[in-house]
Amino acid sequence: MQIRGAGLRSLLLAIEKLYGPEKLTAVRGAMPSHLRAQTERVLPVQWYDIEVNASLHAAVRDVLGGGKWDESHRIGIEAARVDFSGIYRVVVRTMSYDTVWNQAQRMWAHYNSQGSAEWTERREGYALGRIRGVAGYNFGLWESVAGRMEAMLTMTGIKTATVTVKEASGTYGKIEAMWIK
Repeated sequence: MQIRGAGLRSLLLAIEKLYGPEKLTAVRGAMPSHLRAQTERVLPVQWYDIEVNASLHAAVRDVLGGGKWDESHRIGIEAARVDFSGIYRVVVRTMSYDTVWNQAQRMWAHYNSQGSAEWTERREGYALGRIRGVAGYNFGLWESVAGRMEAMLTMTGIKTATVTVKEASGTYGKIEAMWIK
């Protein structure tokens, strides 16, 4: 499985923005050298093996998270803000939160070479999603996905949102979103 460079690049920028260049260097330094090398010059349209992204999140857990995956969620929120800055932020702001769910598969396919994203339960203030058919995901990647979804909701004008990972494996994730308009 592969992930588009745009998603990897925004993660790196988010780490630097939240923690500074020294911490980004430390996170990269905790990655295996052959994977770290691929983070030195990330091209947004190029595809990268999911192992690079999974290793980045494992390094975040070890260097920034004290052995926990929570920082990947925070970084996912910031990465979404990086992805949807400038003119894209204006476009997202004009979307209704319901459009986020309708466009989930399209957004998923833009960043991931395989898998499907489906929001199986949707009602006012609540959505439950399942992402299937991926390979190589770790819990940090799932936390990052949840963080990105949380940021997307707030960018549409939602007052508060919480998106959590309910179940996760290397091939499947179940994500729950709750929000208040």
